[in-house]
Amino acid sequence: MPASGINFKQLSRNFAFASTGLMVLLSGLGQFEILFFLHPLRVPLVVLTATSWAGFFLVKTLLNPMRGGKQIVTTEGPGEEVIQKATLTSLQQQPGFVADDVAEEEFIKGEQRFLAFRYNEAADHLRKSLDAYSSLPTLLNLGAALLNSSAFEQAQEVLNMGLQMAQRMEKRLFEAAFHANLGTINSRLANYEAATQACNTALDLFRGVGDSRGQADVLLTMGNLQLNQGDSDKARRTFERALKRYELAKSPLGRANAVGNLGNLFLGAGEFDEALKHHQRALELHEKTGNPLGRANALSNIGNVRFRTEKYDDALKAHQAALKIYEQIGAGLGSAGALANIGNVLFKQSKAKEALTTYEQALKIHTEVGNALGKANTLTNMGSLYSRMRQEEDALDCLRQAMRIFESVGARTKGLEAAEELIRRITGSKTEVETTEDPADETDESSSVDEAEAETETNDAGSQQTKTDDDTSTAS
Repeated sequence: MPASGINFKQLSRNFAFASTGLMVLLSGLGQFEILFFLHPLRVPLVVLTATSWAGFFLVKTLLNPMRGGKQIVTTEGPGEEVIQKATLTSLQQQPGFVADDVAEEEFIKGEQRFLAFRYNEAADHLRKSLDAYSSLPTLLNLGAALLNSSAFEQAQEVLNMGLQMAQRMEKRLFEAAFHANLGTINSRLANYEAATQACNTALDLFRGVGDSRGQADVLLTMGNLQLNQGDSDKARRTFERALKRYELAKSPLGRANAVGNLGNLFLGAGEFDEALKHHQRALELHEKTGNPLGRANALSNIGNVRFRTEKYDDALKAHQAALKIYEQIGAGLGSAGALANIGNVLFKQSKAKEALTTYEQALKIHTEVGNALGKANTLTNMGSLYSRMRQEEDALDCLRQAMRIFESVGARTKGLEAAEELIRRITGSKTEVETTEDPADETDESSSVDEAEAETETNDAGSQQTKTDDDTSTAS
């Protein structure tokens, strides 16, 4: 609504409906002979109705917030998910905006840091912008920066504040964007019911404002939710729907993420050639767009394929390359995933102590950022490793912790199956476990689960990128 409090779009629409209703009424009444004097009014009413509808569409066009530039763009979120980010143009279109003041200067600095993958610094500048001038674009971008730096609880608080403001101001596009990012956060926190509700709401709102880009972005998050709840067929259809939208929009960022998600599906199904082909294609797309974060995600996924095909040296190289990028850009969740996957490779190479140290580093990060599935998967792998080391009490402690997490969040992943199988083997008979020729090899497919298989929504990363795609959003 404009600052004056008058909603000109609604007034013009109501006037157009009123003139249309009056025209229909007089046309009906004019059929009665006693009301013949109304006949001359019909032609002016037709002209008035046509003019009022033309006026409504003119006002709607002039008051369209997207007139003159994009408001919302896509940026990469955790793994093969994408999130929403506002543009400087959208800030400049906000009511009460003052050019060249502290709010704009700090917003620009925040954007520069965001684009340099320095998310913590971006958040600091965006907070200063918010202190000077509270706006929807600043709240959305602060939430995105916090999300990309794995500060999920802080991001959730900021995004909820933004959502409430967007609802008060009746800004549907921003409502959709806040819901979409909250869906991503809740997915990462394994709050699946809340994540699904947020995504469904965002999808409806994006559809209502005619934003195909936003719809495709939400579909990626929904596909990951479906996958983590055990419905791989539905997830595949959802990813394919998203990919078609991105191809029509010519969005390389969206295509890369959709292709990567499909690659994870193929990996989970044991179709390793298809998985590798998809992840290599995603890597090419990320390299073409100059996206180091996306490149790290793709490298991590390629490492997982190499791991599953027992090419451990190649797997280790890919995961180490991914870890180096994650650490350079401060993507903590990506680092945790890469560390866990490196631990898996060390496990298979019979380097138990090194693997355990690496798992512990990953577990620490997953715990700090509240990534429930990452924590559960890492605990499962540690349980498998302890079992190999004949430390059965430690193994059971890790596995039972993992089971509690899987059950509490309603996850239906291969990590859950792995934990269940290992507990059965250990508790079934001590003699049975001890007489196994190679406990690690026998249990590895189910216990030393790589992050991409267990957390198929990501390439083990809770990492992000900042390249924006070229599609525009629309707003009502």
